[in-house]
Amino acid sequence: MLQHLAEFDLYIEDVVDSTNDYLWNKAKTCKIPTVVIARQQLQGRGTKGRRWDSAHHALYMSILITSKKTLLELQNLSTHVAYIIANKLIEITKLDIGIKLPNDLYIAAKKLGGILIETKANPQAGIDIIIGCGINIEAPLIESVLNSASLVEFDVNVDATELGKELAHTIIVALKSYIYKSKG
Repeated sequence: MLQHLAEFDLYIEDVVDSTNDYLWNKAKTCKIPTVVIARQQLQGRGTKGRRWDSAHHALYMSILITSKKTLLELQNLSTHVAYIIANKLIEITKLDIGIKLPNDLYIAAKKLGGILIETKANPQAGIDIIIGCGINIEAPLIESVLNSASLVEFDVNVDATELGKELAHTIIVALKSYIYKSKG
C-alpha cells in the first residue's frame, strides 16, 4: 500500500523477502526518498550477509535516498544513522539506549536492533543508498543472539508502523544536511 507523505513516499507491506531488496527493486522508478515498512520479512539480512531472523511484532524498515557524495565521504553514514535512531528512540521511550559501533542498538547490554546500509552507483543521481533498520518491539528479532531484548521487556508499547514513520521522518530530515552538504 502506497501513501504519499510530505517528506517521502511510504509503502506498508504485510510480508516482504527483505525491506532492502524491496526498495532496490523499486529504486529506478520510485520517488526519492521512499520508505518501506513491513510487518514481516522472510529473508532479512544483517552485515556481512548474516541471516537476520525476523519475528512478528518488530519494526522492519528501509529508506531509499541518494547522494552526490563519494563513498569515502559517506564512510561514517552507518554510525551517523545509528546515533540518529538511538537518540530518537531515547526521546520516544525514555530508555537508556546505546550503540555498539558501527550499527547495533543496545539496551541493558542486550541487542535491541540493527542497521544495514547498502549502496549502489547511480549514473544520474550519484549513489543510491538504502538504510535498513530492524528493531525488536515485542519479541527478539534474532533468536540466535542470546543477548537480545525488546521494547516490551522494558514496558514500552509502540506500534511498529507508527514508530517506523517517526524514525523515517527523523532520519530523512537529519540526513539532509549530512548527505547533501557540499564540500569545503
